[in-house]
Amino acid sequence: MWFNRGKLATEAKILEEKEDRFIHLSDIDNKTLAMVIATSKTHANDGLSDDLKRSFDREFVSGKEFDVLKYLVLATDTLQVTCLCYTVAKKMADIMKNKLVEWVRREFDIQNDYTPEAEAEIRRLDAWAWDDRQLEDD
Repeated sequence: MWFNRGKLATEAKILEEKEDRFIHLSDIDNKTLAMVIATSKTHANDGLSDDLKRSFDREFVSGKEFDVLKYLVLATDTLQVTCLCYTVAKKMADIMKNKLVEWVRREFDIQNDYTPEAEAEIRRLDAWAWDDRQLEDD
C-alpha cells in the first residue's frame, strides 16, 4: 500500500450537481487535496497557454519528496486531473530510474515473495537487467 491510512483525512464527499453523483475523497489527505486544488486553479486560468501550464506542473513537482508524489498521483488519478497525474507519474518514474529493486520494494511497501534461491536464479537468467546502473540506492 502506498500510504498510511491513519494519516488520511476523514471521509468527505462532494456532490457534483449536474451529474448527481459523489466523489469519495477518503483516500486523499487535506494537504494533498489543497495542492491539487491550487494547481487546478492555475490550469483554470484561460490566459495561460498549454505550454505555460505544463511548465507550471513540471515546476510544481520538482523538488517534491517521493512520498508526496505518491499521494499526489493517487489524488490526481482519483480526481481525474489527467495532465497533473501524467506529470507526477513521469517525475516518479524519473526518480525510480536506476534504483535497486530493494529501494522500489521499500518505497511501495512491496513484500518480496521470492525465496533467496529463486531470486538468485532470476538474477542469473536475466543478468542484463542487473548491471551497474542498478546500484543507486538513496
